[in-house]
Amino acid sequence: MIRTTALLRSIRTALTLSVLTALLAEPVVAQSAKRPLELRVQVAGVTVGDDFTNISASLPGALAFAWYLTPRVALEPRAGIAFNSVEVTPGDKRSGGSYSLGAFVPLYLRADGGRSGLFIAPGIAVTDLFGDFDGPRVVQGGLDVGLKRRMGERMATRWALELRDRDSDDEVTVGGSFGLSFFWR
Repeated sequence: MIRTTALLRSIRTALTLSVLTALLAEPVVAQSAKRPLELRVQVAGVTVGDDFTNISASLPGALAFAWYLTPRVALEPRAGIAFNSVEVTPGDKRSGGSYSLGAFVPLYLRADGGRSGLFIAPGIAVTDLFGDFDGPRVVQGGLDVGLKRRMGERMATRWALELRDRDSDDEVTVGGSFGLSFFWR
């Protein structure tokens, strides 16, 4: 059973403060027109919680668009939709899915506009269910920690460990994802 601890909440607070510091300490200059833009498509993922495991493979899956404020800091809105069909017991098939909207702030150790290297990305997402999986809207604070690997000038792969803390029941979920990033500028 995975439960939220005071340590996780302290880490989340520290990361939020580090994001604010990074945004305020490194000025956004007038050269923003030259900064890279990124479209990322998440194509595979796994999420584990107290009473479930979800493995997904989809195209296009979740989408993220990153605006780079500096070579190390980006604003990244995300959107996703998933459809599922599950046979709970023989003859009892359920269909539905979820959609989510969120915003994250990736911080990269390498100053190359998010094309490669290690990163941490604190953020928040709202998820809603529909169909047979209808349930309450869930707000999740989260942190992605991962690695990007350049695959040419305009493409990279993204591997991430994802930690999420749901507001409704204090459940922490752990997951992983794989995505493809496409850059222009």
